[in-house]
Amino acid sequence: MHRKPQREKHSKLISYAFLRKRTIESDNCSGSSEASVDSEANDSSRERSRQFKQEITNSDLSVLFELCKAKCPLKYLSVLLYMALRKFAVNWKDCDIFLKEIGAMSAETAHKWAEVFISNDLDEFDCENRGGKYSAEFNDFFPQIEDAAKQYTLERCSEKSASFAVMDLAKLIDETFYETTNLIKGFQGNSKILHCYFQSGPDQGKSKGLLVIAKGLEIKMSPIIKLPELQNLLADHPAFKKVTRLEQLVEKYGIPIKFCPKFHCELNCIEGLWCSQKMFIRRNTDQTYNTMLKMIAESHDNF
Repeated sequence: MHRKPQREKHSKLISYAFLRKRTIESDNCSGSSEASVDSEANDSSRERSRQFKQEITNSDLSVLFELCKAKCPLKYLSVLLYMALRKFAVNWKDCDIFLKEIGAMSAETAHKWAEVFISNDLDEFDCENRGGKYSAEFNDFFPQIEDAAKQYTLERCSEKSASFAVMDLAKLIDETFYETTNLIKGFQGNSKILHCYFQSGPDQGKSKGLLVIAKGLEIKMSPIIKLPELQNLLADHPAFKKVTRLEQLVEKYGIPIKFCPKFHCELNCIEGLWCSQKMFIRRNTDQTYNTMLKMIAESHDNF
């Protein structure tokens, strides 16, 4: 093992002795006043504790409990508070009053779940067991509609003029729903799904034809109507004016969309456009930069 130099040992001994001397002097100087300082500190801490206890109200605890509920299930918080209160010998009646005042479970319910937790049946403790049949709500299926409704409400309520009504929000939700689901409203404002093929009977699987479809849509027409007249009549019906999602986005954002034909059967539209432009420019260019820029613009129209 490497031996330490004597000078280093001597230096450490002097440092230890100096620190020990300072500690002893500090203890001697503060020994007389230490008892009085401790008693004053204890008195002040008791006073602060007493004042803090008086400042705590049930409303403060209720607000804090609501904040905790946003991060943790109600059952967990209620059982935790109930077990802590019973641990510190708070009687059952006071526990029940306190838990109800802050919005927690009753002492009876919390006691039941506390027994389940103490028995180490964590699977049973973690399940809900609220009884009844659970059914998903509208917002569970269409969260985007809920977000759109919240944003619309926020924007309308921020306006200076107080013209916002519940009917406006209902119309927005209704329109957004039919845009999302691509369903079509009937003349009476009710959605209807009409099959174009027979679902049962001797003609199952066969096309119904325009006349049967028109009767299914409850369109008033002459019994001797002709095919061209029936076609024109159905063309004005909302069921045959279905707008695609792409067309809705085009109308909403004002972006023009061009449907390009395929350049070749093995290429997609983007590849076909690129190949067509390249071929057009090579055939008409004179190897100058300005001409190439001009040919690029013309190649779009040529495609």
